[in-house]
Amino acid sequence: MDLSDSISHFYPHPKPVPGTMFLHPFDYRHPVTGQKSKVSLNELAEQTIQRVLEVFDVVEKHYGSKKSLSEAFLRLTGPNLYTGLENTRKSDMHIFNTKKEVLELIFL
Repeated sequence: MDLSDSISHFYPHPKPVPGTMFLHPFDYRHPVTGQKSKVSLNELAEQTIQRVLEVFDVVEKHYGSKKSLSEAFLRLTGPNLYTGLENTRKSDMHIFNTKKEVLELIFL
């Protein structure tokens, strides 16, 4: 049984050459707010790094005190991992553009 066609819905087939994906900024609408954005993969990576550094800062401030560190983690708040927003749920995502081919977004 050849699963190549089915697998290609999740992973590009054949495997793309490194450095050929996400070369250009892409447009999208936030699935909860509908806000339009244009961003590059590098910009998204930088935003992610900054958020991770904020968490590490909390950890560093409380390092060495087991009770203090666990309390610090309990107080950490952040966005929903699906929506990227605080106080939202996955079910709040309702704005999608299914007319654009996903591979066009990746390889443009």
